[in-house]
Amino acid sequence: MRLLRCFAAKRIDPGRLRQLAAKNAKGAKSASPCRSLFTGDALVWCPLICPQITLSKQSASNGQQQTTYNRGEAAHSSYRLPSFNAVGHLPNNQQPMTDHSQSLLRRFRSDPKQRLPLHPLERAVLTVVALHLCFLPWALGATNTWSQITSLCLSTLGILLALIPRTYAPGEWPGQPLISGGNHPEQAQRVERANNQQQTTNNRRNSGAIRVSALPRLLKFPLFWIGLALLAYIALQGYNPSWVWERNESTWWLRRVNDIPWLPTSIDTPFERFNLWRQAIIYASTWLTLCTVWVGFTRRRTIELLLLVLVVNATMLAITGFGFRMLHAPEFLLWFDERMPNVITFASFIYKNHAGAWLALMTVLFVVLATDRHLRSMQKMDRSSPAVIFVLGALLLFFAEIFTLSRGGTVLLAAYLIISLSIFFGYRLLSRSESTTHPAVPFMVTLMVVLVVGYGASQLDFRSVERRFSMLLQDKITDESVLSREKSHLANTDMLGDYWQRGVGAGGFRFLYPEYIKKHPEVYRGGRNFWEHAHNDWLQIPIELGAPGSALLLLGASWCLLGMLKRHVWRDLAALLLVLGLGQTLLHATFDFPLQNPAVLVTWCVLAVLVLRRLELEGA
Repeated sequence: MRLLRCFAAKRIDPGRLRQLAAKNAKGAKSASPCRSLFTGDALVWCPLICPQITLSKQSASNGQQQTTYNRGEAAHSSYRLPSFNAVGHLPNNQQPMTDHSQSLLRRFRSDPKQRLPLHPLERAVLTVVALHLCFLPWALGATNTWSQITSLCLSTLGILLALIPRTYAPGEWPGQPLISGGNHPEQAQRVERANNQQQTTNNRRNSGAIRVSALPRLLKFPLFWIGLALLAYIALQGYNPSWVWERNESTWWLRRVNDIPWLPTSIDTPFERFNLWRQAIIYASTWLTLCTVWVGFTRRRTIELLLLVLVVNATMLAITGFGFRMLHAPEFLLWFDERMPNVITFASFIYKNHAGAWLALMTVLFVVLATDRHLRSMQKMDRSSPAVIFVLGALLLFFAEIFTLSRGGTVLLAAYLIISLSIFFGYRLLSRSESTTHPAVPFMVTLMVVLVVGYGASQLDFRSVERRFSMLLQDKITDESVLSREKSHLANTDMLGDYWQRGVGAGGFRFLYPEYIKKHPEVYRGGRNFWEHAHNDWLQIPIELGAPGSALLLLGASWCLLGMLKRHVWRDLAALLLVLGLGQTLLHATFDFPLQNPAVLVTWCVLAVLVLRRLELEGA
């Protein structure tokens, strides 16, 4: 019986099911086109030839009663399944009854038109979160005051909607899926008891309208308390400044003031120029959005819809970037006539490497969606799959990544795509699943992709891309960007050694850093080069937050990582590829500052929590 449950819960591939059925059917005496997998009071039939699954119960008093489910309905239910004991018998209170067949049929049904609808409040939460994440890249990466305040408002609205108690009508409460047992008798007994208890709870909940509150779940969310502690720590930094920013008509400087030496410290600077409270707004928006996703998303369908909205938004931004790159020089941002000095823009991003980091994350989402849709089509034994559409979208964003002229982002994304492709084909070889698609179809699709990519590449001007990458292939590095970052790394290390205990305050790096970079006059140039960031997030964050603030961030990251390992993230191929994509952003942060851009930071953190939420929903 566990085989049927695993098959219906999408945990076994059809090829393996055929092999087991064929092996078991060698000694079968029945001439039915459907072959028996198990024997006993309850017979379970596998759809080898007949596209139906039949449950039957022999009874001496009332003959034979049958409940029949269509193959497409039984094979892919995302809802609860009736529990079975260790020898394959249905419990007495769950025997298939004629008057109960419609209820069971709804449990097994996988037709999208028949799945439980999203609660109106969950749709509202999804709309706000999607609007927020789509707004950030178009608002110039949310690097200015108005966009950061708007981001805070949207994140606040999202958490308020998520915390509103939800009332579910009878039969609409998704509940918690029943768990699967193992082969060990004791484990099967424990699973059976848990299933019976969960079934009783679900029946009671479905007997009438129920009211569900998200507040208890929020209070049990570790990142809620870690984020709250981080914001309190930043506030403590703000009320204990060690420097005050002052200026005249031509220049500015920092004046040292008395502070409490054993408390975390900061730099008192104007809000409009950027200060600790601006950085606190960015962190607060990220924190509130994480909490919204954790307590507001109760269905896997919600996660899928959010990812679909994000990749559509990314496609629109990439096409916009290509269009304005053909109309203007890279120094011009969108439709603005003012030239941006000493920067290379792409679409709505002022800095090319921020655009590269964000587009890389969106390319990862295309890969994740393509993998998930392909595996789902394999499990359903469909003849076609929409995965090829997402593959084409990933190729489009990869071309956009190249034309951002972000060398580090392009190299990391190319490495990620190669690794992901290797993992995918390795998984397919080890899964022993049989494809229902004709072998000529993948060949023709691959040929079409190669022709489209080749034609597109022939029509684009790669000279600027070639110049950027040729600088890295010279025997002697003469690229000013690379040389200046080497000197900057030395200054960053010295600054971290002086302020690793208390930090300089969130957002305060840019104001105190000139005191250290001036020791390297070839980079400082008399103050003409103003460094807002350290070009290394792994150094800048500890410099600003000090040891206590960094410890809080490491604690939150450790909880997320342990949660993924505890839920066996490597068993979910799509989730594993998403984790690898998040890792490439962390690697990018070792020689640049992608996490200092709110659009990248918020999106990255939300995707990390979505991995945990997906694993939780899949393995509940």
